Amino acid sequence: MSRIKHEILLLLCLLCGHIYAQNNLDISPEAFQILVTQVENLSKLAEHQNRVINELQDKFKFQENVNSELMDRLDQQERIIEDLSAKLVTHDKHQSSNSISTGPKTTSNNSTSRQSIDQQKDIKHLRQGIIRRRQNPSTAVAFLPRLRKLSKII
Repeated sequence: MSRIKHEILLLLCLLCGHIYAQNNLDISPEAFQILVTQVENLSKLAEHQNRVINELQDKFKFQENVNSELMDRLDQQERIIEDLSAKLVTHDKHQSSNSISTGPKTTSNNSTSRQSIDQQKDIKHLRQGIIRRRQNPSTAVAFLPRLRKLSKII
């Protein structure tokens, strides 16, 4: 709360005291001082609450920015995954057309068949990675809670 609002509240309290005195109401200086103190305490409380509200608004804006950045990164990663999936499909088509055109592989060419097997394993791993990345982020575990023994806490 600004200093002006604080002074207005104090003047309002003084005005109420003056009105009570004008109407021949008996108000002791101690009671009046209690009222002034309460107004000051309320004013300090309002100032504190305004600071807390401003801090929370700043944190909220920061979190919105972080959220926006994360959404942008997620969109970018989804595009990368789609591109890799398309390349994988193209590679699979190319691989299958090569195997059809060359016919069955002979066992005499071990290094070529070993490379083909290694490529197939790599492709399998890529597919598994793409499938894992496509899982819904809301189902992913962000942390694992761990229970402590009560004897350590107490």
